[in-house]
Amino acid sequence: MSVHDPRLEYVSALARHTKRDGSLIAFDCGSGLFAEQWAGRPGSLVRAESPELMLALASGASSARRRALCHGPCEPLAAAAAAALGSVIGAPPAVALVGVAPCEPTEPPRDLSPLGALSAVRVLCPADGPQAAAAADTLMGIDGLVYMRLPAGLMPDVTRPGEAFEPETLLPLREGRDLCIFAAGAAAAPALRAADHLLGQGLFVSVVLAPALRPLDGQEIIRWARRSGRALTAEEHGPGGLGDAVCRALRGQPVAVDTVYLPAGPPEVAEGTRRKAADEIFLRALALLEW
Repeated sequence: MSVHDPRLEYVSALARHTKRDGSLIAFDCGSGLFAEQWAGRPGSLVRAESPELMLALASGASSARRRALCHGPCEPLAAAAAAALGSVIGAPPAVALVGVAPCEPTEPPRDLSPLGALSAVRVLCPADGPQAAAAADTLMGIDGLVYMRLPAGLMPDVTRPGEAFEPETLLPLREGRDLCIFAAGAAAAPALRAADHLLGQGLFVSVVLAPALRPLDGQEIIRWARRSGRALTAEEHGPGGLGDAVCRALRGQPVAVDTVYLPAGPPEVAEGTRRKAADEIFLRALALLEW
């Protein structure tokens, strides 16, 4: 399985866009994405001292009909966005927030919780390098406010390079009859690893990737979950993430549901990080199958 750093893949794709599109401007506040020499158009990257200042600058650029992309650590960026935009009716046109996940193992972050009240915000969560690059292309075509959580560090590829990033379409990575695991972001690779372990015990598990948490196709969630009557969600996010969305979609359905929140952090910190995540999904899946 190939590995890529989603941050590098995203920045490379973004640099290509800034060279082609003079109306595109990127803002940064401590994301760590742009530590190397910026390969985009001169003047297309603006650094800010705080998330609040960055969002104010981005709002001004958007008002001038420029597409603005704001980059920063996921939790401070989401909190600042909620504070700045929560009282605004309708999102500014063409503003994207790109939150970068922590580079050290942490408890599940709660970056999505502050955004819960902002119903107009689209929430994207690419799972690997190819999806991060494709998501940069998708961001160029979205109007309104969008938040994307970018995984940090080397990640195993679960999708193929060149595939379009379609936020509203669930992507089946594996199909089985006994259980459906819905995975988002960096949890996709451990979910596949857990499915391999379950297969070794004669259990056939579907692994379905959610490229976005909002919008999320509730009817497709129901269709996949009802095939086995059991659904497990796996994600790095805390409350307000995939688990909450799947539970809402399955409310009233004859489906048993459980949620696994995984610690955030890149796989290169230790191979054990990914193995522990897969083990946790495996054990929770077994418990659900015995329920």
